[in-house]
Amino acid sequence: MGIVGQPYDSARSNTNSSNPRIGGFVQVKYELNPSIRVNLGIRAGYFKYTDFSWISPRLGVQYSLSPVSFLNLAYGRHFQTPNLIELAFDSDNDNLRSKYNDQFVMGLEHFFSKDTRGTFEAYWKTYSDIPVNFTETTPDSSDRSFKLVNEGHAKSYGVELFLQKKMAKDFFGTFSYSWYRAFNQDVRSDDEKYYPQTFDFQHVASIVGGYRIPLKGTNIIPISKRNGLVRFIAKALGWGSDELELSFRYRYVGGKPYTPLSYNHNVQRWYEDPTAEYNTERLIAYHRFDIIILWHSNYEKFNVISYFDLQNCFNRDNIWDIQWNADGTQSDIYQYKVFPVGGFTIEF
Repeated sequence: MGIVGQPYDSARSNTNSSNPRIGGFVQVKYELNPSIRVNLGIRAGYFKYTDFSWISPRLGVQYSLSPVSFLNLAYGRHFQTPNLIELAFDSDNDNLRSKYNDQFVMGLEHFFSKDTRGTFEAYWKTYSDIPVNFTETTPDSSDRSFKLVNEGHAKSYGVELFLQKKMAKDFFGTFSYSWYRAFNQDVRSDDEKYYPQTFDFQHVASIVGGYRIPLKGTNIIPISKRNGLVRFIAKALGWGSDELELSFRYRYVGGKPYTPLSYNHNVQRWYEDPTAEYNTERLIAYHRFDIIILWHSNYEKFNVISYFDLQNCFNRDNIWDIQWNADGTQSDIYQYKVFPVGGFTIEF
């Protein structure tokens, strides 16, 4: 058995009310000249429960560097109303404002061919008026309250690369990579001190690739005229289907941040030190490689797609979480290793 943290307060609320949320937007697209396009927008909204209204400006500019290359610039302010569970915790939460973020994006887009495109983007986001527990803003760590206040701030920034090859003939694939950082402000401190968010993985990458082999039809190259590898795959795995599809996917995610717990030997209980810094440790990185086989069978009135998905082919130990045991030790909780999945879909 594992014990995590300290006992916490509980609350029950039974509320029945009607609180509409109203919104609307206006958008104008304008072409300054053949190379520059501008997109202006304003979104407005009102949430009756908190009696909060907002106006969100949006701006987008696209500049054509060439017929196949574009520079994109964008800015937007986005609001999000509080969760209903946050509003129900305490009557003072009725006065919560909607949190918002200001987002700046600059990107390049290029079409290498009719079926291949790539994008590169850099962004910066700031978040304001995030609801946080009132007790986190007081010096007394023993305070207990369900009251929330709009004193949280956060920021994130990063770059993203994306390449896509659509299936114009046989092969298709995508590659994406993101480097980013995401931080929350530590509202316990009077200084503007930030700590990594729980999902500050820093590096996220994925590769997906596939190859389709038509086996039946009037406008296809006969299997006998294909190269030796394709003939072998078609005969070994075709199994009477009209089309065979082989694909793979690989995903890498950097280590997830977490806050280590402290162990009290006197009472044999784990607890989170209220004065300790948040998210100072990270789990190991996540890797997974999958292989997928699909069989397409076409009938007069319906189609059948059967599949076999072999997940985590490298049998890697990917940590899901940490278990804090009652004896003062900790254990890693792992996801499934090699995991086969199969099934079929019927399309009418």
